[in-house]
Amino acid sequence: MKRRIVWLMVSCLMVLSLVLASCAPAVTEEEVVTEEEVVKEKEMVTLTLTKLDGSKVTKTMEKPQYGGWINLYETEDINFNPAYWSGGGSIFAVYDHYLSPDFYRGPTGTGETVMSISYLPFHFYAPLLAESWEKPDPLTIIIHLQKGVHFQDKPPANGREMDSSDAVFTWKYFQDTVGGEMYLPPGEAREDVLIVEAVDKWTLKITQPYVNIRWLHQYMSNARIIPKEMEGVDYNDWRNHSGSGPYIFSDYVSGSSVSLTRNPDYWYHDPFFPENQLPYADGFTTLLIKDEATQLAALRTGKVDQKHTVLRLDAPPLMQTNPELLYRLKLNDRPPGIFFKAGDDPWGTLEVRQAMKMSINFDEILADYMDGKGEIVCHPLRPEHSGYYQTIPEMPASLQELYSYNPEKAKQMLTDAGYPNGFEIEIITINQFTEELALLKGYFADIGVTVNIKVLESAAFNGISQGHTFPGATFTTQMNTSIFYLFGSVLKHGFPGNHGNINDPKIQADYEKLGLILDSAELIKATQDLANYVNEKAYVIGFPSEYNYTFWQPWLKHYNGEMSLGASGAGSVVGIPNFAWVDQDLKKELGH
Repeated sequence: MKRRIVWLMVSCLMVLSLVLASCAPAVTEEEVVTEEEVVKEKEMVTLTLTKLDGSKVTKTMEKPQYGGWINLYETEDINFNPAYWSGGGSIFAVYDHYLSPDFYRGPTGTGETVMSISYLPFHFYAPLLAESWEKPDPLTIIIHLQKGVHFQDKPPANGREMDSSDAVFTWKYFQDTVGGEMYLPPGEAREDVLIVEAVDKWTLKITQPYVNIRWLHQYMSNARIIPKEMEGVDYNDWRNHSGSGPYIFSDYVSGSSVSLTRNPDYWYHDPFFPENQLPYADGFTTLLIKDEATQLAALRTGKVDQKHTVLRLDAPPLMQTNPELLYRLKLNDRPPGIFFKAGDDPWGTLEVRQAMKMSINFDEILADYMDGKGEIVCHPLRPEHSGYYQTIPEMPASLQELYSYNPEKAKQMLTDAGYPNGFEIEIITINQFTEELALLKGYFADIGVTVNIKVLESAAFNGISQGHTFPGATFTTQMNTSIFYLFGSVLKHGFPGNHGNINDPKIQADYEKLGLILDSAELIKATQDLANYVNEKAYVIGFPSEYNYTFWQPWLKHYNGEMSLGASGAGSVVGIPNFAWVDQDLKKELGH
């Protein structure tokens, strides 16, 4: 009985409180925010950014926070040789370069470049160790170094200020170090050796042995500066590295992982929040994960914070299992293409190659095979080469016609070239590209060209393809590289990456002329003219490039799918910790 009376009294009090609440003045949303919610509220900042053309763009960003740890992965173990430009993984976070892809111009900033390929056009680079530079003549580059940059406060440099003597030492180190990009064996001479001299403590003079436009881009975006105290030091021991970069090696487990901690004395600042010294994270770890399925599993479970390339068909299941993940479309930077063996008939005839190109229904491939998620990429340049690349409607009419689907005209072109009944051609490839090549085979059959596909194991294929010993054509990846490297090497006779062994004197002559042009607008126009010439010759028939995806965890902030954040060609992860920050509250809230 007592329980009933108590319950009745409680019920009456509850009703009375509800009545009083309904009569009270409305409580504003601001008044009911708890202290905990105030702490977690995002601090947003609206910025006005300026594009290269002077136009403005407004961006609202979350104010960065310091602390936290970033977890990434690599597919190859780290190479600790600082003279090796093209690889080395996390070593790129230890040593600064002369220039760096401009984070301000990417998707986090003005959006002028997607920053999804390793090599960007030169105007999308920002000064790093090179404060400024000029090119007084086609053979000379003058570099003015940043002052006040110190090496990490640990042996062998012990925090000493960097100067031009380190840059001169570095170039000699590149030439003397076995396994380096510019290794020059004793007694050997090489025509492409640069001369690097110190004009004064903060100025370098680089002299080229011959006119080569790609040297400025390649040297300044790839070469790092190593302290002269590295002479005689065992670089294979991670403890011996002391660069000027944002992170310091802190641990290494061979075949498993490498960890780096924040350099507290790093000199560079956030371009959006210039009062903020970089980096934001306490450190980062890169795990060695070679298997694709294991990489996806690590992303799903929060073991890694980013996966740069997720194939188009793998993306929908990932979106279903992990709807919290953020993602961005990314154009495949290495689509396959047909490289015809130069000089051999019938495909050595221009009209034959053009007819085969015209027989392909590129729009149908995009719509049906790629579900509309792709682009027709006009070899040799790519859409990411902003400022240089021309879309099909922007090209001359003769080139636009080559991308139109016109099998009837293609048949007539074959007839006019002396092949009214078509011909047979053997095309070698690897298992990865058999599906795409089978599609092209069907289009070629409609104009009387019979394709015999020969699938080879990768090692055998590479030997035959790069050795140019295949009978007809090879179907392989189109190299992703810098604009000028394409013309100076990939399209150069005898170069292994020139799969068709193209030997066109006009390409090399016009390429060399590019190095004489100092005006940027004139250089862009001349580069476009050369690209259109190569395209019209149809030495390569590129397969459309499909969109893949870049995924990242929602707690990885100040990041929008950028790949090119470190040195050129450095890979997908090495530059992310330079600018990104970790939302530690969100990470904890999501159970990680």
